Amino acid sequence: MSETGYSSGSIVQGLAILRRHCTSACFRPNDDPSDLTPYGVWRRPDGDLFWWLGTTFDRIGHSPFPHGTIATLASRERWQLIDYLRARAAGTMAKRTGHWPSAVLPPDLQLRCDGRATELRALRGQVVVLTIGRSELSEAGAVPAGIPLRYVHLNRDSEAAAGRFRSDCTTDDPDAWTAYAIVAGIEPEQLDGAIFVIDANGWLRAWRSGDAASETRPDLFAQQVKLAIEQPFAADDIGSHRH
Repeated sequence: MSETGYSSGSIVQGLAILRRHCTSACFRPNDDPSDLTPYGVWRRPDGDLFWWLGTTFDRIGHSPFPHGTIATLASRERWQLIDYLRARAAGTMAKRTGHWPSAVLPPDLQLRCDGRATELRALRGQVVVLTIGRSELSEAGAVPAGIPLRYVHLNRDSEAAAGRFRSDCTTDDPDAWTAYAIVAGIEPEQLDGAIFVIDANGWLRAWRSGDAASETRPDLFAQQVKLAIEQPFAADDIGSHRH
């Protein structure tokens, strides 16, 4: 069982571990060994992925590290690396298709809902709309009308955000901005104004860029939101990384 809960902080720590140990091949435009999307990391159960990384991929695979490096990591560090590698694979899917065609978790966040401290994962059972940064895409019309939704707002400046955005919950989680940029497959400076939709079983389903001018399929987001509401992914999909 994972020790880290796939939190935004764990993902950012995993990125730091990758950068600390990575070879010069990492983050190159093509054949980047730090992108494990081809290995189906979201389809592997937690324990299987933990074992495979340390005993097989680390020694004979197309690893981003000198062989044997992962085996030397402490257990928690390996889970943090796994969280980053899963987030990175999610970002590759989102970048290619504009959504996540299979079950991918949102990075967990520390929230304030009605003055009470809680976590994003505690909102399972509700369709969640996560709005980020500026408000241009945080208004009515981004999602279908008449659907009960739970709004969460992320802003880097929590005081500036107070009272300005439609939200049931807020977060100023310091690592959230980077973590959600990773799962969207973009740079953190491109995240401002984005919207993410999480289905009632807690899976990421759709996201919309804050740069409306760059959208070539403005109807795609609405289609994916409709699917998220009407057809949530199964709660127990394999490799769920649940806690």
